[in-house]
Amino acid sequence: MAKHKNSLFAAGVAANPSRLYFSDTLDPTTWTGGTSGSIDIDPDDGDRITGIVSHKNELIVFKGPNRLSVHRITGSAPTGADAFARVPFVAGVGSINQNGLFRINDDLVFPSPRGLHSLAATAAFGDYVEAFLARPILSYYQDEINHTVLNTCWGTNYQARGLAVWTFAPSGTTTKSVYLVYDYRFQPGRWASWGRTGSYVNANCLSVLQVAGRKHTLFAGTAGGYVHQLNVSDRSIAGGTAYTGDVQTPFLNFGTSAIKKGTHSGYWSFTPKGAATFTFEYTRDSNAAQAVTLTQGGGNVLG
Repeated sequence: MAKHKNSLFAAGVAANPSRLYFSDTLDPTTWTGGTSGSIDIDPDDGDRITGIVSHKNELIVFKGPNRLSVHRITGSAPTGADAFARVPFVAGVGSINQNGLFRINDDLVFPSPRGLHSLAATAAFGDYVEAFLARPILSYYQDEINHTVLNTCWGTNYQARGLAVWTFAPSGTTTKSVYLVYDYRFQPGRWASWGRTGSYVNANCLSVLQVAGRKHTLFAGTAGGYVHQLNVSDRSIAGGTAYTGDVQTPFLNFGTSAIKKGTHSGYWSFTPKGAATFTFEYTRDSNAAQAVTLTQGGGNVLG
């Protein structure tokens, strides 16, 4: 999904893998009627939409994983003189998935089965090797990365350090234990790898979060369901310790304190949902804490 021009755009319907949907204007919950609609993007090319992102006043749409292509959605509204329209951008290059696609400075970077790319360089050179962001490490990318699970890669912009970081599974395993790191502070950029010796935490996903002191820090989520802070001298190994969340409501004014009142129910939910049992503990004023065990069933995140 991607927000663009007062609408929410989405793709990924299995029955229509090349169809780009957009919601009603200013209403991301309405997908039928109003100004909602769809755009078919080369439905007979054997590929599917693998990534969408709003960039420089246009919506950029990626297709893969076979022929590979990039398309531009121009226009500002569903209808009218400036209606949405598809403009082919380049063939032979395209993103393998949405999670490896992100922005650095005023450019987009993305992984494909052929390498790692920059949208700006692709615009200048097309699908030639000169356009590859990862040109210095192409042999490593082709020979040392497991391409059967390439679509599970994850990337993020660690802007505080000037690094674009992707996590991949090396050949012979499906565990994403290798980080390919592009240092874009230099021109041309410089490449490095983390985790080749097994000393770095395996990462199913990556994210940059703001921690105490408003410091932006790189985190990795593991297959076991734990989150690790990276780029620190000491890292703890996750065991059986539960996550503890502390939520405090704002002051709720129920009127005069001379009238006794009671709370009827409380509500707590997680997104995305996972099949888990957790403890909900609450404290009323100065009373002792009370705990309730709750069981949450797993669910389809996209409904």
